[in-house]
Amino acid sequence: MEYTRTKEEVKAYVDEIWPQIVKDIGRLVSIDSVENLEQAEEGAPFGPGPAAALEVGEAMAKRLGLHARNDNGYIVVADLPGRSSKQIAVLAHLDVVPGGEGWTGDPFRLERKEGYLLGRGVLDDKGPAVLSLYAAHYFAEREKAGDGTLPYTLRILLGANEETGFGDIAYYNKKYDPPEFLFTPDGWWPLCVGEKGIATATVTSPKIEDGNVVDFFAGRAHNVIPFTATCIVRCDLQNLPEVRGIDIIDDGDGLVRLFARGVGGHAATPEHTKNPIGMLVNYLIEQDLLSDSEKLFFTFEKALLDAYDGSGLCIDRTDDLFDPLTCIGGAIHKKDGQFVQLLDIRFPKSITGAELTDLLHAAGHKYGLAVKVNIEDEAYWIEEDAPEIQALLEVYNDYTHQNRKPFTMGGGTYARHFPHAVSYGLEDEHLELPKWVGAIHTANEGVSEQHLKDSLVIYILAIERLMQLDW
Repeated sequence: MEYTRTKEEVKAYVDEIWPQIVKDIGRLVSIDSVENLEQAEEGAPFGPGPAAALEVGEAMAKRLGLHARNDNGYIVVADLPGRSSKQIAVLAHLDVVPGGEGWTGDPFRLERKEGYLLGRGVLDDKGPAVLSLYAAHYFAEREKAGDGTLPYTLRILLGANEETGFGDIAYYNKKYDPPEFLFTPDGWWPLCVGEKGIATATVTSPKIEDGNVVDFFAGRAHNVIPFTATCIVRCDLQNLPEVRGIDIIDDGDGLVRLFARGVGGHAATPEHTKNPIGMLVNYLIEQDLLSDSEKLFFTFEKALLDAYDGSGLCIDRTDDLFDPLTCIGGAIHKKDGQFVQLLDIRFPKSITGAELTDLLHAAGHKYGLAVKVNIEDEAYWIEEDAPEIQALLEVYNDYTHQNRKPFTMGGGTYARHFPHAVSYGLEDEHLELPKWVGAIHTANEGVSEQHLKDSLVIYILAIERLMQLDW
């Protein structure tokens, strides 16, 4: 597939407009657009920061030649009308996670250093959002120059609630018809064609009156494997052996504090983690520190935590498209005599949410525990041989001179909230970064300017290809 002439034209456009792109990324990075529901109000349902980012995004879209409107602080809808009202859409988000600690500079001030941009959102997802607007601007300029109107309407969507709840898309989907096809520049190159189903569960023990474990706590969320875990247990300190990774501390009055250090991480990739909750569970069982009334709950915990593939709960599954099911224990706490464990499960297409729910309830019944299951999403995928998938992949491989293949993942993006959508770039696990450049959600979040430039060229070429398909 040859794009030599178009490719050079697009690269020239990107080089010419690049100083303005950097300024616009900087404008958005300067806004602390973290969700703040305590200050939510009409026109700012996710708080003042996301609302301010949408206002800037709307003004930016209008300046770049799009018909844009900020829909009540939920989402910006920006159109370049085509000959048909059918839409090809690009969806990015302007909300971010908190700046956090460890930055060498201000996370909400764009820093330009040695060919890299640093700042919260440069990669996730304010930088890609600006690229999507400038991709549309390219076609608006071509139309002004007499190249004709696009065959389909190009719609750019700027969300404001991707990091915390997808309330922006719930609002959008109630009000607007879905596009014929959508991609979100909020994943990894080259192309994600499927996302596992996502389920959460809360497992609660009966009230335990005579337990030895006075307290047990770790983590704050179901979808994150914690870095540390702590339990306080009634026992004789002198009889406890030392174990690597667990601190044993005398709390006095016959109480011992056990503190475990594991390797935390995201629920979608547990293979890179070591759950400290499981470390403590195994220690309590091996040292016979549990009362009879506690043993059923902690036997369940061991079955859950000894393997992250769900085999201990008889929910392990795999198929030809997705990696095997993953099941992790996230946050745990004890309240009013009851232990409460949060679960996160990413499941392939070989099991449905209803089947998974039945199996989890059966596991809970086996151990005398109450289980509440929430199926957030079923598995979602598009067949790899679909024309639009092949078009996107060919554009990427042609431009980069690679032969990479589509993939599926356990994470979730905007794509799964639409009937026909994928994530398409912009992160790339194959890139080697300087040590002072951080990843998304970390200190010194950064991305190379050349990578952004290349990504914008790919997005423009991809939109052009999508416009040539028969929708």
